[in-house]
Amino acid sequence: DLLESALESIEKNTRLPDEVIVVKDGPLRKRHNDLLTLFSSKCIVPINVVENEKNLGLAESLNKGIIRAQFPIIVRADADDLNYCDRFEKLISYFENNPETHIVGSNVTEIDHLTGKANNKFVPGSHSDIITYMAKRNPMNHMSVAFKRSVWQEVGGYPQLNLREDYGFWVLA
Repeated sequence: DLLESALESIEKNTRLPDEVIVVKDGPLRKRHNDLLTLFSSKCIVPINVVENEKNLGLAESLNKGIIRAQFPIIVRADADDLNYCDRFEKLISYFENNPETHIVGSNVTEIDHLTGKANNKFVPGSHSDIITYMAKRNPMNHMSVAFKRSVWQEVGGYPQLNLREDYGFWVLA
């Protein structure tokens, strides 16, 4: 139900992405297809839609989308993730100023859309803290992450780990 807001949050960024890749992981409701059609028609950013005939799951869908990516930095987001208006600008600037970085993410605020309650989800901020934390828990919030496509290629993409695909990718990368 948050798809429209998620798409709008892309358009409202201070720095637009070079492309948007949307993976339809199986058939969508008419309402969602209509939203994607409208977004594609009005957005000045090229929209690349990947359609799975049936639900293939997160890892395979992410990998199929990234294969189609034309640019070196992948900014990860799901259909229910809202982007801060300066997200792309901050992430791309970080990579430009820190070329040795392979993956970058941040803390997030999760909002329960039924109650409106906000919950801040904090993760470690330094490389050494991330490595230590990673031994026991997922050290990154997937909805805040951007990474170099080359790293994804080097590790063979997202692994098939039910409900742990992102965590598996961070470990490999």
